[in-house]
Order: sequence, then structure tokens, then C-alpha cells
Amino acid sequence: MDFVKKISKDFDFIKLLKVVGITLLVILAIALVWNLIRPIANVALFNGQQGGFSIINPMAPSRDSVAGELFYGEEKASSSLSPILSSRNMGSVVYQNGSATGNSEEFEVTRYSASIESRNIGSVCSSIAGLKNLSYVIFENASEYDAGCAYSFKVEKVMAMSVLETIKALKPRDLNEYTNSIKREIDDFTGEEEILKSKLNAIEETLETAIKAYDGITKVAIDVKDAESLANIINSKLRMIQQLTAEKIVVAEHLDRLSRTKAQSLDSVLYTYFNINVYENKFFDWKTIKDSWKNAIRNFVSGVNTSIQGISVYLLSFIVRVAVYLVYIFFVLLVVKYGWVYVKKVWKS
Repeated sequence: MDFVKKISKDFDFIKLLKVVGITLLVILAIALVWNLIRPIANVALFNGQQGGFSIINPMAPSRDSVAGELFYGEEKASSSLSPILSSRNMGSVVYQNGSATGNSEEFEVTRYSASIESRNIGSVCSSIAGLKNLSYVIFENASEYDAGCAYSFKVEKVMAMSVLETIKALKPRDLNEYTNSIKREIDDFTGEEEILKSKLNAIEETLETAIKAYDGITKVAIDVKDAESLANIINSKLRMIQQLTAEKIVVAEHLDRLSRTKAQSLDSVLYTYFNINVYENKFFDWKTIKDSWKNAIRNFVSGVNTSIQGISVYLLSFIVRVAVYLVYIFFVLLVVKYGWVYVKKVWKS
């Protein structure tokens, strides 16, 4: 009882308000300082994890996406700057659908994939685009952008080495070769083509024989003047012709598609394919530096805005919450104080 009485006697509401006010000011100061230094700390931590500051052009194709972007079966080349093909970056001959036999070498298709770094992409891209003027070079795709260019083209096989030397002269960072034989694929096409031709001939022969047979039956029905049989014969003949003609059209379309695919595959044997990617690699990319400064200033303004909001709106919200709790505490203390007075009065009586 004496302890509670002593607390109620020593309680000073003004001191409590001072302590709460000082605490709020300390919390506000810590929050303001943290909001200002947090962007700087984040940048320093990021650069530390990356192993130093570097500038990378966001428009340039990545090295990982260049080697193997178009040829999914090839291995990544070594990081050596030498463009000479070796056992590390030269793809081995791949024979699809099992091991090919016989004259497989005559059906080999070779593809080259190269990535080139340059601080003067205009000159490099112009050199590659100039190959379009050669009669033995056929460009299939070409794209040029601010940070580089990309080309896909095919070259007549007899002139492939000349174009390859031109690419090597540009000192590519990576140069990959991928060779595979399509002999098994051609054999499959040829076998299926023969089957479809035989099926088409069989349908044509069946159709011709059936028409002759129906013509004979029709002549007999006419001679005996059997109108009902004649009508049935004509309907059956029309259904048969319609069915065989539809099947003939389906087989002919399939055969045509197969022949075009086979012709394209045979055409690929006559060419060597190149896929070249060029991207910019400057020591100082002022555009990227400018963008990084813009981002830094934008982050700083956002941090200042957050701090101002913390000082104004969030602080006001916090003060309102604290005021509510203080009212609760004051009400509890008031109840305890007068409750204690009432208990003492009852106890003495």
C-alpha cells in the first residue's frame, strides 16, 4: 500500500510529457538520417558485390546470349580474343538420327556464329553489311541499332572460306563452328516421298479402274432399262469418285510439302551459314553515365521526399497514436489514484 501511495505522490505528468517528447525527437532524427544515407549505402553495397564500378551498355546483346543464340547445340567459345578455330570452340560433326553411312560428308551443313566487340561499331557493321553486294552472299536477316548490329546470311560453299577470313579480320571475340550431316534426313525424305508417290499412283489407278467398271455396269443397266439400278449405280459412282479424289488431293498436298522441304534441305548443303553479332564496348559511355546520374538524382529526390513525408504526415500520424495511448495511460492512472483513495477510505471505515 505504501509503495502505490509513494508512486502516486511522486508521479509528475509534466515530466512524463517531456520524456515522451524527447523520445519522439530522437526517433525522428534517426529516421531522417537513415532516409538520407540509405541510398548511398545501397549503391556502395551493390558496387562492392559487383567487384567495382563498371559501365555496361544496356542496348548491347549479352555475351551469353550471343554464342548459341541461333544454334542451340553448340558450346560456348573460350574467352580468348583469338578468332582462330580450335578444338575448344570448333563444334564436332553431329550426325542426326543415328550414325550416317556412305557419302555423309557430301550432305554436311556448316554454320558459323561470331560475336564482335568494338568501340567503332559503325565501321564494323558497314564491313559486314558490305558483303551483301557479293553475288555469292545471300542475307536472310539484318538488324542495326544504336549499340550494335546483327546479321544472318548464307554463302555459297565454295566461297565460304573467303567470307570467313573477312570475319576473322574483324577480330571477333568468339567464333564458333557447328557442322552436322543431313544425309539421314534426306534419306528419310526420299523414302517417304517414294511411299507417297506409290500411294498416289495406286489411287489414280483405282480411280481409273473403278470408273471403267461403273461405265460397264451403267451400259448394262441402260440395255435392260432398269432405272432404279441405274440411279443406284450413278450415286455409288459419284461417292466413289468423290472419296478417291479427296484422298488423292490430301496425298498430293503432303507430297508437295515434303518435296519442298527436301528441296530446302538439299539447298542448305550448297551454302555455309553465318550469324554475326556486333556490340559496342566503350571505355567511357557518356550516355550510360548520364543515365546513371539521372537515376542517382531521382533516387535522392525520392529519399528527400520520403524524409519530408516522415517529418510531416507520418510524424503527425505517430503523434496522434501516442496521444491516444497517453490518454489511455492518463485514464488508467486516474482510475488507480482515485480507486486507491476509495479503497483507503473503505479500509479505514
